[in-house]
This record gives sequence, C-alpha cells and structure tokens, in this order.
Amino acid sequence: MNIKVFQRNKRILTRIVILSLFLIAIFTMSINKLNASGLDIKDLEDNMLSNPNLHYGNEDTTIPNWSIRATNNIGSGQGDIRNISTNIVDGKRETEGIEGFHVSAENDETNYTSYVKKDADENAFIVIFQTHSNLDPNKTYIFRAEVLGNTKITMNIYEGESISEPTPIAEDIFTMTSTKQVIEVEFKPSELTEDNKKVTLSIRHYSNKNDESYLNIQGLGFIEKENYFKQQYKYLIESYLIDEQIELNDDI
Repeated sequence: MNIKVFQRNKRILTRIVILSLFLIAIFTMSINKLNASGLDIKDLEDNMLSNPNLHYGNEDTTIPNWSIRATNNIGSGQGDIRNISTNIVDGKRETEGIEGFHVSAENDETNYTSYVKKDADENAFIVIFQTHSNLDPNKTYIFRAEVLGNTKITMNIYEGESISEPTPIAEDIFTMTSTKQVIEVEFKPSELTEDNKKVTLSIRHYSNKNDESYLNIQGLGFIEKENYFKQQYKYLIESYLIDEQIELNDDI
C-alpha cells in the first residue's frame, strides 16, 4: 500500500475513534446539557408531532393540530384565547378574546412568532400545546424546540390533557436570546398513572415587563430518545467525514 494512502487512512481511523469516544461521553450526559445543534427539526425522522413547524395560512383561525391559550393575569383567570383573528395589525395577527397578544400574520413558509404586550401583567403568558397518547412505557421520549426570543419560556409535559395542574411530569425554564437555541426535556411514560399514557406537551411564553416580548419557534420535535440519539450520532459522524474528506483532498 502506498505510504501516503496508509498514513491518510490511519489518520481518518484515529479521528473516527476519537470522535466516537467523544460522542459517547456527550451522550452519557444529561440530555438538557447536550443542547444539540446538529440535526435540524426538518430533517428529524419519526417526529411524532403533527405540524411541527406550526404552519397556518392567512385565513386560518386556529393553528392546525395545535391549541393556544393565553391570559393577562393567571390569578384572576382574566382572558382566555382559543382562536386567532384574521385581522392583521402591523404585520401581526390579533388574538380573539384578549388584547395585547399576537402571533405572526401567517406561517406558511416562515417561522411562528408569538408576542405579548409590554404592559401585560408579570404573570401573563401565551401557551401552545398538543396531546399524545399510547406511548411505550418502556421507552424515554424527548421534547425538543428550536427557538429564539427576548423572554422566559417553559417547556412542560403534563399528564392527560392538562396545561397547568397538577405538577408537570417534566419541565424546564429557559431564558431566550436573539441567538437560536436548541432546548429539550425528556420523560418516561412509566411515570404516568393513566392507562392510555396520554400526555400534553406545551411551550409557555411569558411577558417581559420592560419590552414587548416575543418568541420565535423554528421547529418542534417529539421523538423516542434512543432513535433521536442514533440520528444525531449518524449526522455528526457523516458531517465529520465530509469535513475530513475535504481536508484530505486539500492535502493531496
């Protein structure tokens, strides 16, 4: 074998082994520490969510396959949005039932964005949610979002069809920035008490008393954890090999 070819192949093998050990170390960490930025939602196979990009047209009064709620004061129960208006104000869709809460004018090709007015109560929020059932109790699942914004949000997984009570079976709080983040929570259906293993996944966008708050969602995913890791691992290996091949070609 040509010495140069042998050395090149040895270098590739060494880097693959190093990368593999590195990825194994990462995957043994908590999923929320992973914050994986590799595989995009649009390329995620076996995504269990319907309409994961929250698409809707300018004549829709709901977001297909999703429900939406909002309140300006959770303590008083003031306001309860269930639909979006067809009226467009300053490039935003009004919401029906309460003022100061808006969503993107339409979302056929772009990303979903929700807005909460500047002077909203500090406990004001707008939440989107979707319910799933008949999950495998022996598996672990990942709820993932690609988001950016200027406020606090929570990702919650509740038993049954609830979006507030009792205590969620999985949740985490995140502070948004203008840079896209990949955020995730995980749970096991074995923690549920209902026979049909029904859960409701939700993202809650809170107000920001200093400014109008916004949350931009670029995609959502709900997938079995082992499958998810395999896809991420395959993507990272393939991306690495492509980069290495480019580097090696430059060396030849």
